[in-house]
Amino acid sequence: MGPRRFGVEDRLDTNTGKIRLFLHRASRDSHIVVGHKDGDGKPEYLWEYEAFAWARKYCVEHNIPVPARTVNYEREIIAEKLRKSLENGMKSARPVVVEFIHQKKNGDPDVKWVWQNLDPGGKLVR
Repeated sequence: MGPRRFGVEDRLDTNTGKIRLFLHRASRDSHIVVGHKDGDGKPEYLWEYEAFAWARKYCVEHNIPVPARTVNYEREIIAEKLRKSLENGMKSARPVVVEFIHQKKNGDPDVKWVWQNLDPGGKLVR
C-alpha cells in the first residue's frame, strides 16, 4: 500500500476485493474534501453523488481502476436516496445526477423508479 492522503490509499491489489473498500473510504473522506456539513441544505442524494464523483475522479487521476460493479452499487445507493427525496416532496433533481443514474439500467428497483419517474432534466414525469 502506498502513502495515505485524506485517508485514501494510493495503490491497491484489485485481485483481493479491496477496491470496493477503497472507494467507500474515498467516498467517505470526500464528504470532508468537498465541504459537506450538516444543515447545508443539500439533499442526501446530492451529498452521495458529489462524494462518489470526487472519489471516482480521484481514482481516475491516480490510475486506480473502478470496477463497473462498484459504479453500479453507488448508482443504486444514489437512486435510492433520490427516490426518497422526491417521495418526501422534493420537486426535481439535479440533471447531472439523473444522467448518471440513466447511464445504465441494472434491475435495481430504485434505478428503475428514477428511469420511470424522472426526465433527463430532473423533472418528475408523473
